[in-house]
Amino acid sequence: MEENTKLSVKKNNLIKNKFEPKILSRQDNNANEEYISKLKNIAKNYNKKSVFEVGDLVQWKIGLKNRKKPEYNQPAIVIEVLEEPINEHINDKVGVSNLNEKLSLALGFLSENNEFQISYYSQKRFEHYI
Repeated sequence: MEENTKLSVKKNNLIKNKFEPKILSRQDNNANEEYISKLKNIAKNYNKKSVFEVGDLVQWKIGLKNRKKPEYNQPAIVIEVLEEPINEHINDKVGVSNLNEKLSLALGFLSENNEFQISYYSQKRFEHYI
């Protein structure tokens, strides 16, 4: 009976520890302030609205690349702007989208082998190619 109690306590402690949030230290306040500043700027940039049309050249906004391709500063061409965004998990050759992110742009780009690839992306992560 005592053995069962010990196992039960051990199991409860494991479960408790597994779900406790990890607390980050604030040792370097300047690094923390820099992180927060970057986080706010990237979030602001993410929410900045850009309007695209078929044929426009686009590129990733800085800090918002969540796929392997295209690379930063590599232009992609808008193939289609979806009226109804795709809101599902898509697994393709160039990466995996985030769940519940609205994918509203079909973009084309050239692979390493100069093969034309098309994939779907969130419009919020792109800006006009400069």
